[in-house]
Amino acid sequence: MKRVLTAVLLSLFMLPSFAAEIPVLSAGIGEEDRQAHDEYSLKLVFFETGGPYVANVRVRIYDQDGGQLLDYLSPAPWLFVGLEAGSYSVRAERENGDAQGASFTLDGEGQRRLSLRFPVLE
Repeated sequence: MKRVLTAVLLSLFMLPSFAAEIPVLSAGIGEEDRQAHDEYSLKLVFFETGGPYVANVRVRIYDQDGGQLLDYLSPAPWLFVGLEAGSYSVRAERENGDAQGASFTLDGEGQRRLSLRFPVLE
């Protein structure tokens, strides 16, 4: 029973999804989750200052013209996204309203990693 519950809980953190035809995969920090997932062009990592990972982050990705491409609630601290080569911006927001953002370019070669650091919750 304990193994079944563990498997169910782990599967909740590795949820592949397709938001507006953009493939995404939320992953936790377990050994299996640390796989490269090279089929995704972008890896987002959410964490607090000092190191603890952050889950339940609302992620919005925009194209270079400001058009929203993705609006996804990531239940885990790693989010893999399959985007085409191009220029984008991302805004990640916690439930308490803390937000971080970045602009980035994907060149179509390999996977780009972006780490978004949030302030420690008091």
